[in-house]
Amino acid sequence: MIRMKPYKPNVMNIYANKNRMIPHKLYSEIKARRKCRDCGIKKKSNQSFQIHHIIPISQGGKSIHNNLILLCPDCHNKRHELI
Repeated sequence: MIRMKPYKPNVMNIYANKNRMIPHKLYSEIKARRKCRDCGIKKKSNQSFQIHHIIPISQGGKSIHNNLILLCPDCHNKRHELI
């Protein structure tokens, strides 16, 4: 019997949060926007903005450029209240 090593993605190339894997380059592009898509507030250096899947992974959404947006924590919470 041949034993296969478990797949371990290169952590330098993948951003993983709750099993939602986003390629590092795409993650960096989204984070570089530095502005909340919903309210327009600009990110300050000490703020933590979040990446949001427009179509949730649970509903078949993918981690691709046109399905990811950057939101401030307040707008991110509002989006999840609507789901």
